[in-house]
Amino acid sequence: MKNNHFSHKITTFHNRNTTEPGMIVGYGALISAFEIAVPLPERLAIISEKHKRITLDQWEVFTPRHMPEDTLAGHLIFALKYEGVDLYILKEVFKAVEEKEIQELVNAEPTGQYTRRIWFFYEWLMEKQLSITDLKTGNYVDVLDEKLQYPGPSENSPRHR
Repeated sequence: MKNNHFSHKITTFHNRNTTEPGMIVGYGALISAFEIAVPLPERLAIISEKHKRITLDQWEVFTPRHMPEDTLAGHLIFALKYEGVDLYILKEVFKAVEEKEIQELVNAEPTGQYTRRIWFFYEWLMEKQLSITDLKTGNYVDVLDEKLQYPGPSENSPRHR
């Protein structure tokens, strides 16, 4: 399923009212686009028309400059970058898209740090290997951002680096 309309302006999302109209992005946009039934993250992200970033009880409000590309890749990368890792949502999104979409996403930028994270999570959560050659060079990146979540002990994945 190719969906090029992930973001849309909202004032309410799943009975959560925003303090101002904004574009739903990241996990919220993915939940909406693929109509997946999952528990909502504690905080969802919106892009406001204002140029002030604020954190509220149920909303993380970002400025227009944070607006991701309105694609599967754009919202997955936004989610990993600003909202942390939600394994349940990721798995449900991966189940909703065709394997070739993830493969194309990874092939478009195989050495990008967020692309490698998406690749790793796809193979780990779906328990299948994509037809992509193992990376041979490049620095390793942590799969979890320690500023957003506690990573625990680490283990290298030479395939994804």
